[in-house]
Amino acid sequence: MELSCTSVMLPRWELDETFDKLQQYGYDAVELRCRYNPDDPNSEPFFWGRHLSDVSPDNILDKADQIRAAVKRTGIRVAALAPNASYDDTEHVVKLFKGALAIDPDRPPLIRIDAPKHDRARPYWPQFLEARAGYARLAELACEYGVKATYEIHTGTLAVTASRALELLRGNYSA
Repeated sequence: MELSCTSVMLPRWELDETFDKLQQYGYDAVELRCRYNPDDPNSEPFFWGRHLSDVSPDNILDKADQIRAAVKRTGIRVAALAPNASYDDTEHVVKLFKGALAIDPDRPPLIRIDAPKHDRARPYWPQFLEARAGYARLAELACEYGVKATYEIHTGTLAVTASRALELLRGNYSA
C-alpha cells in the first residue's frame, strides 16, 4: 500500500517543496493538483484557488522535466492528476493525457475526471445515458493515449454510490 497525499491541500508550497516535504513526512506518492490559477497573481493561496506550485493543463508539459526530477530526487511518485476537467472537454482532457505521459511514460499518473452533476430540474435517465456515452468516448480516448481516467464518486452527481458508478461506467473500464 502507498501512502499518498493530494497537493490540493498544499497551496502554499512550491512544486519542489511539495515533493521534498512529502518525502520528509514519509509519503510514497502525490495526487498532483493540475488546475488553472486565478488571474490575480496576488490572490491568497487556497485549495481550489491559487497554488504556488502552479501546475495547469497549459503548462504541465513545460513542468514535466521539473516534476520528473522531483520524482527522481525524492522517490515520491505522481499517482494521479487532480484537474478540473469534464469528460466532454476533449481539448482539456488531451492536455492532461499528454501531461501524464510526459511525467511518466511507463506508468502515467491516473487522471481524475469530474463527475457530471445531477441537474434535478431535468429527468435523471437522459442525463445518465448522456454521461454514459460521454464516458465511453473518454475511455476510447484514454486507450488511444495509453492512460487511465478515473471517476470520482461525489455527492450531487449522477452516480453517488459505487454500484451506481459501476452502472454508469459499465463496459468502459479495464484493469
